[in-house]
Amino acid sequence: MGFYTTDTILDKGLEFLIANCDGMTLCSSQPASFSEAYFSSDSVVLARTSSVAGFFTSDDFSIGDSTRASGGRALATSTVSGLTIVTSSQCSACAMVSVTSSELLHVVKVTPVALTTAGTANLNSFKVETADPTSGTL
Repeated sequence: MGFYTTDTILDKGLEFLIANCDGMTLCSSQPASFSEAYFSSDSVVLARTSSVAGFFTSDDFSIGDSTRASGGRALATSTVSGLTIVTSSQCSACAMVSVTSSELLHVVKVTPVALTTAGTANLNSFKVETADPTSGTL
């Protein structure tokens, strides 16, 4: 017998992300905390949103069905433009943060790309996906 979870429950976590994500950073490696994701001085943070207040609106995100074979739900972001590059290096992760509550919300892997200080970076649309539960035993 399989497990079932309504989309309403899966969507609540994604809605929390929409309601609380007020900043994004591009990082050289996966950050372990908000401080590392947003304020790191050891070259983890390569680029960040330059204006937190009003940088994102609910129009920047949408929730729908996941494209995973196992199903689930997905949050799609719009393209994010104008991240201020603060350190030259190659990025490999994008951190979604709440600057307001000093919380690291989610980290996604990105296609590695070299960033150069004093420029700006754009981030293509990406998805945050939650999978449907699979079968198993309790």
